[in-house]
Amino acid sequence: MPEGRDPLGVAGAGEGAARLLRHELPRVRVQALRCLAVSGDVEHVDGVRRALDDPHPDVAARAGLVLEVLHRRLDLR
Repeated sequence: MPEGRDPLGVAGAGEGAARLLRHELPRVRVQALRCLAVSGDVEHVDGVRRALDDPHPDVAARAGLVLEVLHRRLDLR
């Protein structure tokens, strides 16, 4: 990817972040969601949706925000 199209250097980070949605620490799951807000693609939406049911309230709340971002960024219907 040309440097101008990935100014944050996160291209390809979505897969690793998606795996971290199952991490035992809530703070890691929250950071994974933040990463997906920037680098996630359509294949990550289901994982973010599942995080809405996370037992930790911070994770579930962040998942809701990330879903909004992904819907806007990816023009999902």
